[in-house]
Amino acid sequence: MRDGSTARVFGRGSFEEARCEGAAPVERNAGRGAVQEERLGEIMRTIGRFLSVLVVVLALGASASGDDVGFAVIVNASNPVTSLSRAELSNIFLKQERQWPDGQAILPVDQAEKSPVRAEFSRVVLGRPVAAVKSFWQVLIFSGNAVPPVEKASNADVAIYVSNFRGAVGYVGVIQQLHEGKSVVSLPPGVKVVRLAD
Repeated sequence: MRDGSTARVFGRGSFEEARCEGAAPVERNAGRGAVQEERLGEIMRTIGRFLSVLVVVLALGASASGDDVGFAVIVNASNPVTSLSRAELSNIFLKQERQWPDGQAILPVDQAEKSPVRAEFSRVVLGRPVAAVKSFWQVLIFSGNAVPPVEKASNADVAIYVSNFRGAVGYVGVIQQLHEGKSVVSLPPGVKVVRLAD
């Protein structure tokens, strides 16, 4: 290595740049430590590939009114359900329906209160704004009769929750690809999209 050149130095799981003045490159944690760091890096890359987002291209079923929806309904991949009507979905998210046809408990998961995806879902499926849905739950909570669905902060958090619980159902935002006339949603393994039927 020439004087003044830069060498990459391994140190505690991170790479550091070091200026070398007339010395050979230095590698910290040489031997077993460097091998362990390399193995850890390999494991992390493998996990990254496994959890990498797969892009699912959806031709979302148009509603009877012809409206396009800005969300996709997702369930755990082991759930045999392939479609849900808006009425069924409304009953699930208002916890009036509590079991899947196979007897598994239904675990609905909402997006965050201020999420545009939640506003769209509330309007299209529940037929009311998010504020009205919150008021509905406030009354039930106060009377001790029920608790609202779990809330998650993002599409990724909802998808992870759904992938971890067999009875879970949620919704995630989609990206409209107008030039192809399709909608795209990114999902981790263990999750599938169900068709929204009328």
